[in-house]
Amino acid sequence: MDWRKWIIERLPEKLRVTGMIAVCMVLTLPIRMLYEEFVTWQKKMRTKVAGTPQVCMLQKIIRDELGLDVRIEEGNGKPIDFIIKTTFVDVDKERRLFALLDRYKLAGKSYGYENAGIMITAQWTGFVCELANMESEWTGFVCELKGKRDNSVEADVLGYGFDLKVTAQYPVSEPLPIHFKVGSETTERTVHYTSTKENQAVIFPVDATGGNAIVESSVRLGITEDDEYVYEFRLI
Repeated sequence: MDWRKWIIERLPEKLRVTGMIAVCMVLTLPIRMLYEEFVTWQKKMRTKVAGTPQVCMLQKIIRDELGLDVRIEEGNGKPIDFIIKTTFVDVDKERRLFALLDRYKLAGKSYGYENAGIMITAQWTGFVCELANMESEWTGFVCELKGKRDNSVEADVLGYGFDLKVTAQYPVSEPLPIHFKVGSETTERTVHYTSTKENQAVIFPVDATGGNAIVESSVRLGITEDDEYVYEFRLI
């Protein structure tokens, strides 16, 4: 709107002088500013009301609202219906862009987003493992992996140290080594315990030539676990 012309047309001919026109322009400044704001708001509202999900309209709305040039490409619909491509680094504008897209896109449509202005860098300070796809096929029965049971093993020195009694809570099919020393011997002796039922005791006679007996503190279990059990050993 030409405000100068509008003011001159409303002044009497005798008052249409430069000084009076300047005074009127100053006095109408607040009204002119309000009018310009109203025109801007009106234009924006008309754009919103007339907005459609067409590609050209979406691009125009984004350009007018955010000052961004975007390119919209068609997706394959599984699951993206269209792709927004642009280049900028303003995070606030990115949020506003998503809000505009959600407002004007067709209901039920989905979109992807590609921003060439954002770069992500990463630095590895250790080993990097390669990610690979692996396929497996079972052609027979698959056995369930079960945890090992605890099996309590007890040893008792009998007959003044000339016999060694060993008992296990559960049957032991694989030979279980029991080590011990006799008298002042420096080399350990070993017996192997097996059983077929629970709490089955086996007594091992010890050759104690010269009257040397088993050193109780030296009796120990040779292993802590096998394929079936985790062993807990106790000397009684």
